[in-house]
Amino acid sequence: MASCCSGVGADIASERLRIGLVRFYGRVQSVILSSRSGVRLHEPDGRELFSCEPEASITVSAEGGAVIASSGLEVRSAAGSFVTACSREPAGTIRVQALRQPAREYRGWIEVRPKPWGLLIVNVVALEDYLLGVVPAEMPSSYPMEAIKAQAVTARTYALANRGKHASDGYDLCDTDNCQIYGGVSAETAKAAEAVRATAGMVITYEGRPARVMYSGDCGGATQDPFEASPERRLPYLCGVTEPADMPHTAWEAALSLKDIENKLLAAGIKQAAGLTAIRASSRSSSGRVTEFELTSRSGTALVSGNKLRIALGAHVIKSLLLTVEQTPEGLVLFKGRGTGHGIGLCQVGAKWLASPPRNWSFDQILAHYFPGTQIAAAADCAGPVSETRNIRRSAKPSTVTDAKPKTATDAASPARSDSRDAVPFDIRVDAPEGL
Repeated sequence: MASCCSGVGADIASERLRIGLVRFYGRVQSVILSSRSGVRLHEPDGRELFSCEPEASITVSAEGGAVIASSGLEVRSAAGSFVTACSREPAGTIRVQALRQPAREYRGWIEVRPKPWGLLIVNVVALEDYLLGVVPAEMPSSYPMEAIKAQAVTARTYALANRGKHASDGYDLCDTDNCQIYGGVSAETAKAAEAVRATAGMVITYEGRPARVMYSGDCGGATQDPFEASPERRLPYLCGVTEPADMPHTAWEAALSLKDIENKLLAAGIKQAAGLTAIRASSRSSSGRVTEFELTSRSGTALVSGNKLRIALGAHVIKSLLLTVEQTPEGLVLFKGRGTGHGIGLCQVGAKWLASPPRNWSFDQILAHYFPGTQIAAAADCAGPVSETRNIRRSAKPSTVTDAKPKTATDAASPARSDSRDAVPFDIRVDAPEGL
């Protein structure tokens, strides 16, 4: 009997991704599967193991490496190494529930594999359906539509450029911020879905392939070149760009005692923090972010990387490295900063304001600002020669984005549209900020 989940194991050419649902279902011992239209549970060869009516559920667990499924009073053992669950309706969805977790709904189908530590839950889902659950989880749907479109294209590009990132774990991408936050149907919104549909199939490319894009919540007014210290690895389109001076960004402060900092650094294996007496920013990148901190302790001074210190103290505490450091006579260290996240690539808050009045930039223009030198192309074309591309170009003599305007009367009357094939008509400011 053919499986209703036909295509299990299909590659990305069919635009399906394997998403490891580890955020809520990592190391679970059992899951409950259900659907509004009923669930079918299949062996790897397509044979049906279970079929249940609408709203009825199937519990899947593992015993001694074997998959055990039960529904009502009936218990069955799978002959294969995993099982696949799908809705009885082709366009139906599957609910997944685990102990102490509410039910969450997903498109596509669910694969359950036993592991020594429990069950691995994988959602096999079409790329465009995957984006329906990513875009609203990564960017607020209250943002302007053009900003959300820019997020949709960036997220689609990230998925294709990074597919197979977790191949050794048995899936392409995870559902956490280690990849892209994915919430399935439970996270979907009408506005984000509209943005995904409006940009369907569009990806950011460089030299004919999906660009290695990144994005963060708030760059604080300046994005960061991730390879500034390693020019030989530099990607031209992941350069540092700055925002208009009048654009608002998140400001934050954190006050920690020297003892708290010492304890957290020691817990992170930074032994040079023993007996910490002072800390200061030692070096900065061209965007103003701290690349190294100098620690002074009883044994002398030592340098620790900005990222390492931020992770040790907590990214929720030190929200970005675009910061200043002050030390009070009472032994408190005050971190005052702007922005959140690593600040590389698309700045989501920046996209929000660029898409808002008075600028009203289109998603093309927003992507041109953050990824200069790239093109927008159809995903189907990005593995070979790129056709029907829209150039995103960088001016030879940058100007400030504050003054960026269409260059012709025609452009001024007609903002860039998603079906335009012309170069995006505006300049890009790439100077580093003068400070906070």
